[in-house]
Amino acid sequence: MPVKSRKTTLARTLAFALTLVAAVTALVAFHFSTATASKSTVLGAIKNAPAPLCPAKKTGGCSVMGTVTGFGVSANGNKGLYRIPNDGHIVAWSVDMGKPDKTEVGNIIAAIGEHKKYGTAPVARLAILKHKKSKKGKSKSRYTLAKQSPVIDLGPNEGHKPIYTLNKPLKVKKGQVAALTVPTYAPAYTNKVSPAANAWKASRPSDKCGEQYVAEAKPHLRKGTTRNYGCTLSGEQILYYAYFVANKGGNGGNGGNGGGGQTDPNRATVIGPDAGAPQIPTVGGIAG
Repeated sequence: MPVKSRKTTLARTLAFALTLVAAVTALVAFHFSTATASKSTVLGAIKNAPAPLCPAKKTGGCSVMGTVTGFGVSANGNKGLYRIPNDGHIVAWSVDMGKPDKTEVGNIIAAIGEHKKYGTAPVARLAILKHKKSKKGKSKSRYTLAKQSPVIDLGPNEGHKPIYTLNKPLKVKKGQVAALTVPTYAPAYTNKVSPAANAWKASRPSDKCGEQYVAEAKPHLRKGTTRNYGCTLSGEQILYYAYFVANKGGNGGNGGNGGGGQTDPNRATVIGPDAGAPQIPTVGGIAG
């Protein structure tokens, strides 16, 4: 039986040790991301969430959210669903989307026009707004854009409920608001809800809330700028969600009077045919 040299034995021992260290490091990293995700509060989550509109042959109508930044004021009677409950981070966001057919897409583009940067693709990003204290003669609904996520092309996932996780989570502060910015359009919308229990605010002045002003409206895209969110649109919902993780030692809160502190029962992490139990996403990449 050959005898192994001291150098060979030492080299193999060192290699095994390095492998073990790498395995432990990977395990710790996995544990950290999973643990972080498991503490997520889903801002905007409610029970019995309505389905998005489009196509009309399935839903009885097709309307979309277009060329605007907006946030939910109330949903099924629950208020404050998108208010950040404590200092922490937004680690992911989600949209529940319908899927307009070709004719409907053509009608949508004809109504809103082509965006100079994003063209006619359905795109969106999550925005973090800070309420601006009102001054004499100024609207009480003025908000400053504090943070925003990268823009995502929603087209490949229309008709589904994707969750987009952030490689760089957004640092947020208590009292800020998670909003949805749509430079072009997003089929994450419904107007088949109670006017008394559902409403959202749009980044347009109060005298330009009608549909005829949509084409000339502008979403809130420049960080540090302040806009008037003077339009409160009742009987409508925008169907988006933000995944919030409180700082260590903080309380995750409940994201308003609806859903927080646990997995949103209306979300699924799969991108493609909706299936399986909903899960909280991990940080980084696209969940699914």
